[in-house]
Amino acid sequence: MTVSTATSSITYDTINKGSAVTFNGTSYDTTGTYTAHLINAGGCDSTATLILTVNDIVPVSLKYFSGVHNSDGNKLSWSTATEVNSAYFVIQLSTDGKTFSALDKVAASGNKSGSNYAYLDAANASSKVYYRLQMVDKQGNIAYSNVVVITLNSGISFTVYPNPVRNIMSLRVNNDKSETVTVQVIDLLGKVLTQQQAQLNAGTNTLSLNVSSLASGSYVVVIKGESQESRHFIKY
Repeated sequence: MTVSTATSSITYDTINKGSAVTFNGTSYDTTGTYTAHLINAGGCDSTATLILTVNDIVPVSLKYFSGVHNSDGNKLSWSTATEVNSAYFVIQLSTDGKTFSALDKVAASGNKSGSNYAYLDAANASSKVYYRLQMVDKQGNIAYSNVVVITLNSGISFTVYPNPVRNIMSLRVNNDKSETVTVQVIDLLGKVLTQQQAQLNAGTNTLSLNVSSLASGSYVVVIKGESQESRHFIKY
């Protein structure tokens, strides 16, 4: 089959200092972004990009770093095989996969035989986000993990906070279009307790919900538009 349209691809790679990676016939051993322009079988220009991170040698051996979206938010998990003189992990976030900023810091256990870690990003409702770990030891040496990409399905997605809540609950809602939606609070038997309309814009929105009149217990908040999404919360 002949491809007659231009294509592009992005590859993320992480290596330790002293190693190298070959990309489009050239060896690279320095942190950077490298792009190759190719002519495919259909005669169209195609672009391949390598985003390479070269780590300092730090005394942390990472077994894996992974992430998944669930009803509570984006859950990140990682495990170390060994830790010697390790200090902390910085969880970094990006919306484009290129520019990362610090989201939070997690102290290292310092366990020589390794440890398991978990982190929940409950406030992020973006449709596509990138995460990586910055691993720092007590001498200030830095290394980076692989990049984890979490993509949400199109339509409505949201997180609630604080949870548990006493009076006012915030809903951070991401939607792929502008539309009027119905926001309901229902009990665990499915009875609608409160209902209101809200206007969503395409992108990220913040709504406030007054739940002060509810009795203590577990409830579900539902947002209905062209798509529908729900989250559990606890009123205290």
